[in-house]
Amino acid sequence: MIINDNYFLYRKVIHFTTKLMQPDPKILQQLVKQKMPFGKYKREPLSDLPIGYLEWFKRNGGFPNSKLGEMLENVYVIKLNGLEKILKRLKKDRM
Repeated sequence: MIINDNYFLYRKVIHFTTKLMQPDPKILQQLVKQKMPFGKYKREPLSDLPIGYLEWFKRNGGFPNSKLGEMLENVYVIKLNGLEKILKRLKKDRM
């Protein structure tokens, strides 16, 4: 089955890259501190944006070519991979 083969390949890639990559704490802190500057979620922390909103960006031309776009994509990848607890912990530690 193609779907299952792709799924297992995807899981192997994620597992492999997770072992090699360590998140930059400064970038993660920015995701918690930075507020969305426009749109429906203006003034909301990027880490609090719903996955559906981030998926909308992805479907409609991608994330902006800017620092904000990189940050939005980082939040998207974190949420897509079920790692929101990292952002929640950072947010809790800030308070």
